[in-house]
Amino acid sequence: MRRKAKSSVSVPPLYNESPTVPDVDRICAQMDKLLSAFNSMSRQVFSRLEDVESRQMEMEHVLQSHARLGEEVKNAIEALKASTTEVLTRIPPATETPPALTYPYKLTKEQVDEIQLKETTATSFARKVERKLFEDEKDKNEKLEMRAAQDKVRWLRELVNYRYPSKNGVRDNTVWSACKKGINDYHTKQRKRVELVFADIPRAEERNFYPAQSSEHVSPSVSPENQDQEYLFTGSPTL
Repeated sequence: MRRKAKSSVSVPPLYNESPTVPDVDRICAQMDKLLSAFNSMSRQVFSRLEDVESRQMEMEHVLQSHARLGEEVKNAIEALKASTTEVLTRIPPATETPPALTYPYKLTKEQVDEIQLKETTATSFARKVERKLFEDEKDKNEKLEMRAAQDKVRWLRELVNYRYPSKNGVRDNTVWSACKKGINDYHTKQRKRVELVFADIPRAEERNFYPAQSSEHVSPSVSPENQDQEYLFTGSPTL
């Protein structure tokens, strides 16, 4: 029997031949490059991981702060609600429509409307109406609280509150207080001006009266029978 010949296995030249020195140097250089690139990528990955951990810690801190702040805000809102409810319970219920104002004195509604159109502020409006309303009163230059006709003062207050309601409603006297002060200050200044004018006028006891000259020095225009009635007046006042 014939023996079969063994088949020979061909080996690639790379494994059949030993690498030369230049090949080893080239392989080492490539390995160094790969290792350097791997180290660089590793450093970048670790740096990114550190950034992620830092961001995570920041987010945890922010969430904790927001949780505390949210609790504080919640408590503040609850306290504000309680305070608002308490304040609202103290405010009397406002009427839906204010009662109509009557005009019992000589000033008519049309005249008051005309005054309001001309005046720019509540104080000037109140002063103008006050002068018309009290022009026949003897104490028209006194302060409002000192006047006899207090019914007119009350009506003037209602008129101002009705025509110039404040933010708190027509029954709030904030605007009226300012108008009353303006009216009283005006009359106080007027009285001081009058006092200064009369202070400059000399009184009767300060005036100097002297008898006329004797008959030998009498002016020809004066008759002898009127000599006893003639006086020389000095220091005439300026009115």
